[in-house]
Amino acid sequence: MTRRRFGVYFLLFLFNIIAYVARVNISVAGKPIAAGLGLSPVALGYLFSSFFWAYVVTMLPGGKLIDRWGPHVVASIATTIWSAAQMLTGAATSFSTMLLTRLGMGVGEAPFAPVTYRSVRAWGPYTERGTAIAFISAGASLGPALGAPIVAWLIQSLSWRWSFVITGAVGFV
Repeated sequence: MTRRRFGVYFLLFLFNIIAYVARVNISVAGKPIAAGLGLSPVALGYLFSSFFWAYVVTMLPGGKLIDRWGPHVVASIATTIWSAAQMLTGAATSFSTMLLTRLGMGVGEAPFAPVTYRSVRAWGPYTERGTAIAFISAGASLGPALGAPIVAWLIQSLSWRWSFVITGAVGFV
């Protein structure tokens, strides 16, 4: 095993942070979204959970695609899907369009965990896989911890729409 695996682990850690910043965005922006689109608390709850509907349904097919095309290809395609969906959330004009973008986020982020595990299996020796997964998974906690105040600042400085556009654009980078 080469030392390049540590670079792979670090990129997966960053990938995790970026994905979880995108996930926390709707939670922070919930109140302005509801006000801007005239949504009830129940409708907002549906939007919050819709990400997970698509996520659960597409996780297994995402794993199958990883087995067929490899984690690097699926990660690129999935990141493109969820980044575009995140940016389009900022352009949503109704409950329906917002629901579609949230479902797109779920589809795009569903292969994320299998990509991580498959990559660590491919790059890491058996003796360090647990440590590598722990390091990478720390991004799942760091993302919301860093993302919530950043997103709140973006909403206050620009708007809730721009917060989605900017956090989606980070995924493309």
